[in-house]
Amino acid sequence: TEFFEKYNETLDRLLDRNLDVWTMDWRGHGLSSRDLTNPHKCHINDFDTYLNDFHFFIQTKIIPKASPPLLFIAHSMGGHLALRYLREHQGLFSVAVLSAPMIDISHPIPRPILASLAALGCLAGQTKSYAPTQHDFNAADMIFSNNRLTTDPLRFQAGIERILQDPPLALGGV
Repeated sequence: TEFFEKYNETLDRLLDRNLDVWTMDWRGHGLSSRDLTNPHKCHINDFDTYLNDFHFFIQTKIIPKASPPLLFIAHSMGGHLALRYLREHQGLFSVAVLSAPMIDISHPIPRPILASLAALGCLAGQTKSYAPTQHDFNAADMIFSNNRLTTDPLRFQAGIERILQDPPLALGGV
């Protein structure tokens, strides 16, 4: 549910250091196009689609204009995708900084049971539905004390405010 505008402060600091900055939102995130009619739902059939999109971005936007060394900064799902991309394209980036790369999802239900439930949902035609208990974004649901993503109340609120200023940034649950 991230969007690059949430990181404008970091981007500004990199630019202040005379670094070239290239950024993109993953398909279905931020202000990028959505594949489903509900703009709060992010849907992708295969993570390789993200990797192909990123490779296209690198090859058509960055490589023709950027000078080495290339630095890769990614967060969460972007960190997961960065690890996969870096493995497939070794030597392209000189440095990678990954913040909380999504390499696993912690859940009290054992993984085999979750995988079975997900497979059953797919077989039942629910590939474009929210997981149980998940729903469209609602700012009223965003309560700092209930969040598991940050300990910084100011940044937490800033993310919500950014969505309220630009509603198409909002994404719902899983």
